[in-house]
Amino acid sequence: MKYTLKMKCLNFALLLVLICSSLLLGGCSLFKNSSQENYVGTYRSTFVDSQNTYESISFKLVLRNDMSFTLTRYDGDETERYTGYYKSYTDSEREQLLCIVEEGFELNDIYPNAWNPYFSICMLDDGTLMATAGTTSTKSTVVTAFGEGSVSEITLILFEKQ
Repeated sequence: MKYTLKMKCLNFALLLVLICSSLLLGGCSLFKNSSQENYVGTYRSTFVDSQNTYESISFKLVLRNDMSFTLTRYDGDETERYTGYYKSYTDSEREQLLCIVEEGFELNDIYPNAWNPYFSICMLDDGTLMATAGTTSTKSTVVTAFGEGSVSEITLILFEKQ
């Protein structure tokens, strides 16, 4: 009888260990910032704070689960595509993404890799994404991660999910 009681206790302990380990392993995703997944998707710009004198400038942003992004700029017949990665930052349960361009951007012919453009994204209360550009300045110009319009530098874009 003692043997069966020991076996029952051992089986119960093994079952308990299996349940706890599966909960812990499955729960690892709980430690990942789950709100980041709210950002994944394809977005189109609804507002750009500077426009061209001839055509309007628009953007498409694709945020992927693997922490990569593609930002495409449409300016008349011209298209520019930037790719890179993003990181997240959470403060007071509000998350921001920092997007860093790795490919597709050249500052100019003399110093093509003088700057890696970056921009940050946050979600507004209505689900719209607000993207604000990082900037750099040279002796003669200011450059943003979104390029420039013929009127002024582009520093803010609003995106809606498609």
